[in-house]
Amino acid sequence: MATEFNIWNNEGKIRAIKDCGQALVDNAESIVGDYKYLKGVIITCYVDDPDAMPYINVSTDFYPEGNFELKE
Repeated sequence: MATEFNIWNNEGKIRAIKDCGQALVDNAESIVGDYKYLKGVIITCYVDDPDAMPYINVSTDFYPEGNFELKE
C-alpha cells in the first residue's frame, strides 16, 4: 500500500500537473478573456487527491469600464 501511495505522490502528481499545464496552454486566450481593463488572473491547479481528477480554478479581476471612460 505504501508503494502505491508513493507512486501517486510522485508520478501521479507530476502527470496531473503536466495535464493541467497543457490545459492552461490550450485555453490561455479564453482564460484571459477580452476584458477591457483586466487587473489580474489567479489560476489554481488541484492535484492532491489520488481518488479525484485534477482540476483547475480560474479567478479573474477586472476594473469596471465606467471608472476609466471620459464623462461628457
